[in-house]
Amino acid sequence: MDVMPSHTFRAVSYPWRLYAGADALRHLPEEVRRHKAQRAFVVCGQTVAHKTNLLERVKDQLGTLYAGVFDAMDKDSTWPAVEQGTAVARAAGADLLIAIGGGSVIDQNKPMESTPS
Repeated sequence: MDVMPSHTFRAVSYPWRLYAGADALRHLPEEVRRHKAQRAFVVCGQTVAHKTNLLERVKDQLGTLYAGVFDAMDKDSTWPAVEQGTAVARAAGADLLIAIGGGSVIDQNKPMESTPS
């Protein structure tokens, strides 16, 4: 699918920003630095990680800012998957999370104040 210039956009809201379009990935390093982060960690699902080249393209853009990936987020952001992703990100020394994919991955990246009862 070709990306038409009219389909390029940027949405900004606290605490996230969304870029889309042919050159969207080029903004990654500047966004990581804007947050004063040095260890950007990617959260995605199996499809993005293993059936597309998107993860490799993100790694290439981030270079030394890339800290690792959790590629096992399930479609409903289950508590076990969120816990596992959190543990992997902490072990990698992540200071910023980047969600690649749809709503489940973005849901997992929301700040969590407490654990479920």
